[in-house]
Amino acid sequence: MAIDGLISGLDTSSIIQQLMSVEKAPQDALVSRKATVQAALDALGSIRTKLGGLSSAAATISSPSGWGLRSATTTSSSTAVVSAAKGASIGSLTFTVDRLASAHGLRSTDVFATTATTAAAGPLTFTGDDGPVSVSVGSGSLADVVAGINAADLGVRAAAVNTGAGYRLQVTATTTGDGSTFTLAGLTGGTTVTSTGQDAKLVVGSGPGAYDVTSPSNTFSDVLSGVSITAVAVSASPVTVDVAEDVDGMAKQVQSFVDSLNAVLGEIKTRTAYDAATKTAASLNGDPTVRRVAQELIRAVTDQVGASSLGSAGLAGLQITRNGTFTFDSAKFGAAYRDDPDAVQALFTQTATTTGPVTFRGAGNRALSGTYDVVVTSPATAASASQSIPDPLVADRTISVRVNGTVASFDAVAGQDLATISAGLAAAIADEGLQLDVGIDAGQLVVTHRNAGSAARFDVAWDGATWTTAAGSDVAGTIGGKAAVGTGRVLAVPSATAGLGGLSVTVGGSGTGVVGTVDYTAGLAQRVASAAAAATDLGDGYLTGEETSTRSRISSLQSSISAWDVRLTAKEAHLRAVWSQLEVQMGSLQSQSSWLTGQLSALG
Repeated sequence: MAIDGLISGLDTSSIIQQLMSVEKAPQDALVSRKATVQAALDALGSIRTKLGGLSSAAATISSPSGWGLRSATTTSSSTAVVSAAKGASIGSLTFTVDRLASAHGLRSTDVFATTATTAAAGPLTFTGDDGPVSVSVGSGSLADVVAGINAADLGVRAAAVNTGAGYRLQVTATTTGDGSTFTLAGLTGGTTVTSTGQDAKLVVGSGPGAYDVTSPSNTFSDVLSGVSITAVAVSASPVTVDVAEDVDGMAKQVQSFVDSLNAVLGEIKTRTAYDAATKTAASLNGDPTVRRVAQELIRAVTDQVGASSLGSAGLAGLQITRNGTFTFDSAKFGAAYRDDPDAVQALFTQTATTTGPVTFRGAGNRALSGTYDVVVTSPATAASASQSIPDPLVADRTISVRVNGTVASFDAVAGQDLATISAGLAAAIADEGLQLDVGIDAGQLVVTHRNAGSAARFDVAWDGATWTTAAGSDVAGTIGGKAAVGTGRVLAVPSATAGLGGLSVTVGGSGTGVVGTVDYTAGLAQRVASAAAAATDLGDGYLTGEETSTRSRISSLQSSISAWDVRLTAKEAHLRAVWSQLEVQMGSLQSQSSWLTGQLSALG
């Protein structure tokens, strides 16, 4: 309620507002401080985002799988088109397209007046690769024949085609190639072939040395390993496809990495800047944490890489500038790559040499370069089961094995010797595609899984009914003194382990103790990824730690600001009460003054 000078004539609201401004000064300082700290947190978040982009770009070229890009060209895209996957075979192939793939098709010999006209007196017999299949066609009308064929899921599609003079049944395979041929019996009037299913064919070379390459579709996969050729048109003129290293593509990947690196360094420079002219400091000016980020990234790129004969990134076109960012010379990179692709790849990627029955698989962002012993405390084993069986067999028996629900069985007959039974069971296993081997050892029939480890297990019923389970075991041991987890023959240090996180190897053989070593080198892209991870790891990243601390400061400041809100509200209420009481007292005095004035006037 406004009390402005009702009696006194004073602007009490203005007086209270000015008094409250003085009282509020400490809170205003806290609000300003909170805004400053919030700006710092926002800046840290922006740097984190840029580091995420850098991690993604580094991951693309930090492992060998990111390299080996291939370019594929064709001299006639109207005849054949070509594509090549990473690591595809480099080479050239010249050929002519002799024919394109086609789907088998047939039609009814008869023409039917309407789709309701009877086209079959009973079920049809469809014969394809899987043998004859009976097809129910309901009433036998043309419409029911079409519906019955399509519902049978035979790898063909049927349609009633209006010719203008009636309807014909048209049936066409849904795939192309020699394997698409089929017959259809039981249709009124029979059928006539409209197209013959055939494979596409390329003729490579000419003269007596020419040879054919066929495919059930117009796409020829792995004629050259990793290369796909798609025939577009028949042509007697030769077409040549060339597959080469895609140096430009790999240079673009490195350029993207450099751009992401510069984005982080540029963001740090902006957030830590000081404008001498305006004497204005950015929100993270002088912050040692973000300076550390920049220093770690720069060192990751500029330090020598011992696994590469180039040693320095500068020899592959990557140079640091005076302002702390990097430039990339793609032409210099291309020249270095063409001269020694392995050396350039080793400069950027994870590499390792091993001794003993140890094969390097990969490493995580916490793994540091070094030479580490691989110690096996328990070797991996493969699941195995054996049974003594009379040789020759005395009585008939069925021997069954089962893997993930798939069963392979062999019915052994009395009088068969152990070699025959072993061969028969092995053939049954092969027919089902199971990864099991069968052999004979000391008069016993032995079944062994081809893969080692606890996950590679199988069941066996030597009498065809009573199942028992055979399971292998995983390798157990350490790498560089760090506990590792075994999966089959793979031994891997958990990713969170400091110093070696994610380092994994495959261990062969059955030895224990120090079975070999792995000499690991993190290339510069992997070192950058590791530096980014060390900063941003959600568990113990040092940038993450500063963000957590900054959020805590903001929370504390907000608590103080809120406490001042309560204090200031109470203070303003008190001031208003005091000034209101003042007006009341002045009003009372004014009334008394008026009364006294009246009394004095009456006495006079």
